[in-house]
Amino acid sequence: MGAKQIYLKIQQALSSTSQKYVTAEMLSQSIGIYPDVINEALSMFNPVVTLDVTFNLLELLPDLNQYLGNAKLVTVKRNRSVQKSLPYTSFAEFVYQKMTMAGIVDKSIQLSDKDLKLAKKLIQNELKSRKK
Repeated sequence: MGAKQIYLKIQQALSSTSQKYVTAEMLSQSIGIYPDVINEALSMFNPVVTLDVTFNLLELLPDLNQYLGNAKLVTVKRNRSVQKSLPYTSFAEFVYQKMTMAGIVDKSIQLSDKDLKLAKKLIQNELKSRKK
């Protein structure tokens, strides 16, 4: 996390608080950054911050606003779902390879949970392709 992002998080948290007195410890609980990191970052505006743990950080808000100007905190949304290719192209191929012996369906075969989930995905994919 860069210094500018830390400043923006601190600015956003201090601006939105309704409390009249905010210490680094209180701020760290709300934004998830260690108090030492907050104190070190804000020591640029007032060096007393690192020495006094009871320092009111709201006193630094005007200086912080002036330093940042009209910068906004930007969050990047990342696509976390990566669709893996399935080992079978269709449900029929899955049945043929997993459940048949010499071309005849074997009713005594027990499928594992993993195989059942795979079969469910294959069926859902075929239903989607039929709707199109």
